[in-house]
Amino acid sequence: MAKNNNKNLARQNLASQNSSGQVERPPVVVIMGHVDHGKTSLLDYIRKTKVASREAGGITQHVSAYEITVNSNPASLESIKGQRKITFIDTPGHEAFTKIRERGTRVADIAVLVIASEEGLKPQTKEVLNFIKEAKIPYIIALNKSDLPQANQDKVKQQLAELEIYVEDWGGKIPCLNISAKTGAGINELLEMIVLMAEMEELKADPSSEPEGIIIESSLDPQKGIFATGIILNGTLALGQTIYTKTAEVKIKSLENFSKERVKSLSFSSPAIIIGWNQPPEAGETFSTKKPEREIKIESELNRKAAGKEKTFSLILKADAAGSVEALEAVILPIFKEVELTPVVEDKSAGPISLTDIKTAENTNAAIISFRSKITNEVGNYIRDRKIKIFESEIIYELQENLKKYLEELIKPDEEKLTGKLEILEIFSEKDKKNKQVVGGRLFEGKARKGQRINIKRTEELVGQAKILSIKKGKQEMESSEAVNEIGLQIETSADISKGDIFEFRV
Repeated sequence: MAKNNNKNLARQNLASQNSSGQVERPPVVVIMGHVDHGKTSLLDYIRKTKVASREAGGITQHVSAYEITVNSNPASLESIKGQRKITFIDTPGHEAFTKIRERGTRVADIAVLVIASEEGLKPQTKEVLNFIKEAKIPYIIALNKSDLPQANQDKVKQQLAELEIYVEDWGGKIPCLNISAKTGAGINELLEMIVLMAEMEELKADPSSEPEGIIIESSLDPQKGIFATGIILNGTLALGQTIYTKTAEVKIKSLENFSKERVKSLSFSSPAIIIGWNQPPEAGETFSTKKPEREIKIESELNRKAAGKEKTFSLILKADAAGSVEALEAVILPIFKEVELTPVVEDKSAGPISLTDIKTAENTNAAIISFRSKITNEVGNYIRDRKIKIFESEIIYELQENLKKYLEELIKPDEEKLTGKLEILEIFSEKDKKNKQVVGGRLFEGKARKGQRINIKRTEELVGQAKILSIKKGKQEMESSEAVNEIGLQIETSADISKGDIFEFRV
């Protein structure tokens, strides 16, 4: 476990340059891994709560930050009576949340990679390893479900070795522990390893400096207003301060800790719920007391210009939190490429579906894609008699499937209606350079009309298509013709016509 001297850029930019008031600070630890490998269950065991059971679809759909206190021996400088704080960040495992997992590594000092002992490495496990390497943070591998009879830790270590990741008992430097989030086996050892690794990292911060940190999530509560969860990386955050991100600002009138208890101040490494923003800050933004230069975004107009003359589909993206809006966008937009439509995002935001969203949908003929975003009674009453398409779900991949089915039905061509049939009796001219040709035949069923499309059949096989440019009976030009008539047709086609071919006229 060599000391890491290459902290990621986000933390470098926020670190205080004044070493005179710096003290040891608690580590921020991100828990990462594949879906269902036990990340949330691990935190659940540590905190003795049931966080895991409350998530739709069995997947943690938010980044959640928690602070715990563990025994530390020897006690660190900031410990109280031999105890030390650790802040944990839980990241979602579903593929849609790639950006959130990446953000988790940016804010963390240490990563814990959870791998199910009986399943081994999965694609998302490898993705997470790449994030950890890019962030240049030290990490611990926790082999979960080690209590199961089918657990095979050596197989997992072999898979890691194939990626040139060597754990300590295989001659490498990466700590690797067997744990069970179900029974608690090995979890005390994991916490001790985190404390040891944090002390080796020599994490420092200055409680007297201006507060700086990173936004993890933001959302809108009908009672509280706009709030954001952030991790304080330096300094002390307190009531009355004004802090800024690139896109939002707040004069702090209400501040809560991770347990949603009101507090007057919070210091470095603590999760902070900051209430009263002028608009939701974007997840992943840094915050500080320094006012930044603003950037104006006109995303909908840019999307519209990029769409040009392509077939477009307008949509409004809503979710309960800013990180979820990112994930929703990452899942929904690729669907349109599959069905050859261009998405035009009229708006995207966190919070309940508002009347403003509904009126935007009405004015732009947009569908609302809602992930865990509530509909108020006022909005529900307003849309009752209005034709506004809203896709809602608590599970992101269910939204993905439902929208895809809808779009596939939407672009499916209407069934063509057969209006008449004609047998080719004569070929009056060969095709010219513009694929125009004159043929004659007997209309033995239905009708033919100028401008109609033609399916050309030969022994029941489709051999080509054509379009009627004009119809003549004798020398008289006609707009249409009934059955039991012999008529001449000028058509446009790239197919080779033969006597006996059957023309099927369709609309």
